[in-house]
Amino acid sequence: MLRRYRNSYSHSLLNRHKAAEVVQGIVGIPTLERDIQAVEGIRPAAACAPTNAGEARLAEMLQRAGFPPFIQQQRLDIGKPYDSTTPDLYFNDPSQDLRVAVYLDGLCKAVHGNAERSAIDRVIRNQLEARG
Repeated sequence: MLRRYRNSYSHSLLNRHKAAEVVQGIVGIPTLERDIQAVEGIRPAAACAPTNAGEARLAEMLQRAGFPPFIQQQRLDIGKPYDSTTPDLYFNDPSQDLRVAVYLDGLCKAVHGNAERSAIDRVIRNQLEARG
């Protein structure tokens, strides 16, 4: 499937029919032309690791302010239609039946500032709230 959360900023540009046409037109074995350098300041997502400096700074600020440590990039199962969500920061205290999910990237107009993404975010928020 071409449309995923990670490429939601370019959904309006994706066309599965054009992609299939391009892939079918590929002849031969691919060869390496050049390496693509990593973007500085952004790390690949790993279990319990921030994906960028902003997330790391927010987690540090919350801890300095006296909040308990948050789990970073914790995948949460939420059921249909999206199956799961991965908040930037997550806190769970079963003894107090308290769970908090924080999404730092929600202010990006290109990704979250459009009506389609807002609707998806609303569904995910409602699913999280329904689970406590």
